[in-house]
Amino acid sequence: MFSIFTGGSASGLLSEEALDRADIKARIERAEMRVVGRYREKSALRDSPLFFDEPIGAETSPGIVQLRGWAETDSGEPDIERMPDGLVKRLRVVVAQVVEWGIKREDTEEVASESVGSKSISFKDLDDLPTRLFQPLDKYDTRAPLGGFW
Repeated sequence: MFSIFTGGSASGLLSEEALDRADIKARIERAEMRVVGRYREKSALRDSPLFFDEPIGAETSPGIVQLRGWAETDSGEPDIERMPDGLVKRLRVVVAQVVEWGIKREDTEEVASESVGSKSISFKDLDDLPTRLFQPLDKYDTRAPLGGFW
């Protein structure tokens, strides 16, 4: 179980609608897993037919979280006491945004588009989380950017 949101930290970041949901704890936990999973190092070779051996400790550690200042306990849980306050605050903001996005996505699932004044907003093909939700963590992101010619 993840623990980025602790105590009353969720109440200041989530809407009343989100906090009143019966499944809010599960939603927060799922959002925390998605956020941490986005920054967890993954082996590009695992799906390759040439991949023979797991790295040492792969069965207990699924990869390093590539956020500057990230700390984990021995059991793999986030250790917010050892992380910089700025990183913890931004993680909480991003987790809250992911939760709110999921709720809004559910509410608009049956709607193909919505008219807003003279414009129309389309909700089709929104399966993945928008990258803008993760912008508060850009300062701490240590992943290598993609570059070069392919």
